[in-house]
Amino acid sequence: MLLNIRHSGRVISNIERALHFYVDILGLHEITRGQLDQDEVYKLLQIGDCGLTYIKLATTKDRPELSGGLVELYYLENDELRKEFFAPPFIDEEMESTPLDHIAFSVDNIQALHKKLIENRIEILSSPSIDTSCQFKIFFARDPDCNLLEFVQIL
Repeated sequence: MLLNIRHSGRVISNIERALHFYVDILGLHEITRGQLDQDEVYKLLQIGDCGLTYIKLATTKDRPELSGGLVELYYLENDELRKEFFAPPFIDEEMESTPLDHIAFSVDNIQALHKKLIENRIEILSSPSIDTSCQFKIFFARDPDCNLLEFVQIL
């Protein structure tokens, strides 16, 4: 039986840029960082000739298990494989506007976050608006690697 959502993983192209966005701008906390060697990556993911750095982030540093799920960032150590991952067809221009594959974050002040993302030149896809149930205010944006993010405030 399922208990909860443990994490959402995202492949990133640049560790420093991703951490600037997720930690400095969004305010997540780095919980742990580690590396998998080529053998471990192949055993787990069936990807050859590639090590991997992973970084686990949470909304709280003290008790990350209470944060509602972790965000895991994955950096592929093989330059060619990483370039291939971010080249078409992995990023499909037609699908970029479809909010299906995304991470949704609960926020306490959606207007302030929207303003902060604009000030940091983050790609904003929509303005904060009330959903059809009138229970939430939401907007969409992209992280530095074009991953789709949804921000939700309960009204």
